[in-house]
Amino acid sequence: MRAGRFIRAIVLLAAATLVAAASSVAETRTAIRGYDPVAYFTMNKAVQGDPAITYVWDGTRYLFANTRHRDMFVADPDRYAPQFAGYCTAGLSKGHQVEADPESWIISDGKLFVFFSQRGRAQFVKDPAATKSAAEDTWRRIRSEQPPSPRR
Repeated sequence: MRAGRFIRAIVLLAAATLVAAASSVAETRTAIRGYDPVAYFTMNKAVQGDPAITYVWDGTRYLFANTRHRDMFVADPDRYAPQFAGYCTAGLSKGHQVEADPESWIISDGKLFVFFSQRGRAQFVKDPAATKSAAEDTWRRIRSEQPPSPRR
């Protein structure tokens, strides 16, 4: 009888460990649908990253087209990471957290902003200060509701 309980306890512990491990992997979101954030700056275009060349920073996974881009990102993530972890700036400015389309982007004041659509990009171009400010307010609220992610 005791051996049966012990085995059940071991099985339950192993299952819980697997669920926790799978859950932490699933929680690491890939930013900008796997596009290379450095390419926007160096190549002036959206470039799909290679799933074999990644880096996790601020709780978000980034993919890169090459190791040089990854190394540039690692050396200065604040410079290359999209604002708001790659969520749509215009959506955040309206209080919504939505994934951005990597093909809809702009570099403004040396920072990368991405949008759900060209319409959101146009809103930003029309009034960048107001859009940034409203997006920052929503982002602060969202971040304060989530436990902090370790920065790497």
